[in-house]
Amino acid sequence: MTKTSLKMERIGIDSLDAILNGGITERSVVLVEGTPGIGKEILGYHFLFTGIKQGEKCAYVFARKTIEEVEEEFAAYGMEIDRKKLTWIDASESQLATGSNIVNCNIAELFTVSAAIKNFLAENKGEKIRILIEIISPALMTNPSLEVYKHLSAVITEIKKYNATAFMLIEEGMHDPQIVTSIEQLCDYVIDMKVYEHEWDIKPMLRIKKTKTTPPPLQYFRFAVSNRGLTITV
Repeated sequence: MTKTSLKMERIGIDSLDAILNGGITERSVVLVEGTPGIGKEILGYHFLFTGIKQGEKCAYVFARKTIEEVEEEFAAYGMEIDRKKLTWIDASESQLATGSNIVNCNIAELFTVSAAIKNFLAENKGEKIRILIEIISPALMTNPSLEVYKHLSAVITEIKKYNATAFMLIEEGMHDPQIVTSIEQLCDYVIDMKVYEHEWDIKPMLRIKKTKTTPPPLQYFRFAVSNRGLTITV
């Protein structure tokens, strides 16, 4: 009996893809944890930007920021994007942007967010898909945690029906550890980003807490953020 080889999807940071033996497996969901401002979003931008460059169908699920702000953030880290090549799922309570590739929903009504993601997946059936979901922490601050968990579970189940991969971001230190652990259990990969201080030395470090097919590496990797994005020292 022949084993089928797993297809790997590149995140877009060479050193991180190497640590993960080529990237993440297809139909996977990655959870990125870290304190505000540590670089979670930049890691997510690399993932999404790689998909855009490869001609994949990409969606960004966000709240409480404008599309212009997101474009500026991409550009600040050396990633120029064409907003027309991305589906924008805006879950802010008050949406100002409109357009054929902009979907408005409401983070306070989680079923609208779930429906927007599921519709995006269905509309792009047969295509390679990437989704960056940056609303978990705002959703947990706005809704009961059990409701957030149920909707995330349903969305992740739906993602795995398609040729899709997803990154989800969550703020560290803001939520009940039990709900964070429950969300980790739903995901195939978990990446933890922290800052360690020793005397006057501040070290941003990254750890792979969970992987899908092999045991995670038992070490921390130092990373840095610059106008070229995020780099990791192996």
